[in-house]
Amino acid sequence: MLVEIMLVVGIALLIMTAVTYAYKDEEKVDKGFTLNYHRLSYRRKFKRTLWMTPVIIFLLVFILRLSIWGVAIDILVISMLIISHVVQLIYTYMKWKKTESEGHELNHE
Repeated sequence: MLVEIMLVVGIALLIMTAVTYAYKDEEKVDKGFTLNYHRLSYRRKFKRTLWMTPVIIFLLVFILRLSIWGVAIDILVISMLIISHVVQLIYTYMKWKKTESEGHELNHE
């Protein structure tokens, strides 16, 4: 079962890497609606990640209530969800503020 999980995660990471690379030089959207996460500005990515917090909490409760795995796997999955969500929030916030300050520096020159 662990091999299947690792295979799915590996394929997902490869797809995300390909999509990220494909949209690397695209103009980022800061207003309006877009489904594609990779086309968003860092400000919008931060907001979308923040809005995903209730979904993460629901997933944590779901895992705890309906899990058929052992306690060790539950703790591992929950820890990975929390850590990755917090790291993503911090990263997108820092990149948002960095791009915002770079924009102000460009406007003052």
